[in-house]
Amino acid sequence: MAVGTLHVLGTKRQFPKRSDAKVAMGDFMAKQNKIGFRAETAVTVVDFVERVYHPAVKTVGMYFLQDSTRKGYLDIWNKHLKQRLQGRLLRTFRPADAESVMADLNEKHGNALAHGTYSNIKTAFSAIFTHAVRTGVIDANPVSPVTLPQGSPVGRACEAYTLPDIIQHVQPLYSQKTRRRV
Repeated sequence: MAVGTLHVLGTKRQFPKRSDAKVAMGDFMAKQNKIGFRAETAVTVVDFVERVYHPAVKTVGMYFLQDSTRKGYLDIWNKHLKQRLQGRLLRTFRPADAESVMADLNEKHGNALAHGTYSNIKTAFSAIFTHAVRTGVIDANPVSPVTLPQGSPVGRACEAYTLPDIIQHVQPLYSQKTRRRV
């Protein structure tokens, strides 16, 4: 937070007594003091991902991610997460905020996405905040306790080859006419 800006902990209804508000303020300040008041802690989630996380993951050997995993995380970020995290500060992002993002995804897609897809989205989502924890920007991953939407139990329908089909395709490879000795 910049000097002179306020962070609202709650309303008068949530804290009817001044002593309750002081306890909440003490908890908030303890958390802020633990991570420190460095400039990079006052960044939005989108800025952190695009300026810190994606460049770090692209470096060779960072987290030992395969190219396909990095591409999957980037696709999930662009398709499902980026627009839902616009304007949210990284340091004040809470599990309730992450829960609302997943609930929004479920509301929009429902059973159109498989449970495994929701799991992949949560994994990519969590990886962002894990990197923030490892770099000291925040002290805990707010995505870890989030529940997964149910989604459909299986993905897209696909057809499998039957055993006779497989034999028919493989048979020419083992016929006497195509066999050669080297």
